[in-house]
Amino acid sequence: MRLPRDSNISLRAIIYPNPDDDESWLAHCLEMDLLGDGETVEEAIEDLLRAISGQIRHAKGPDQIFFPAPREIWAMLTKCKPLPNELVLRAVRNALGRPPRYGIETSALKKSYRRIEPELATL
Repeated sequence: MRLPRDSNISLRAIIYPNPDDDESWLAHCLEMDLLGDGETVEEAIEDLLRAISGQIRHAKGPDQIFFPAPREIWAMLTKCKPLPNELVLRAVRNALGRPPRYGIETSALKKSYRRIEPELATL
């Protein structure tokens, strides 16, 4: 499915440490229940962006795009702090090479923000 050029889809993603691997991160899209993972926050966001683009590209209609994440994942959003737009824009350039036809707002769990700060320092 191709999104019309004037599409106005807004998505939210939360970033949190992978509970199965202390050395990696998960990026979870709340509206689509899709995950991306990576050794850095940026890599996790890039992986998620590719998953979102694939989901939209292969959907036969809008009803095959949105599958909300479980309630416990949505509940994590209240414990998050927004990530800088620069990080997301860099991930978009790396993953897609072009601006997506949807907006994505990313936040990270406040308690894990200290682990992210060295990566943010590179912005």
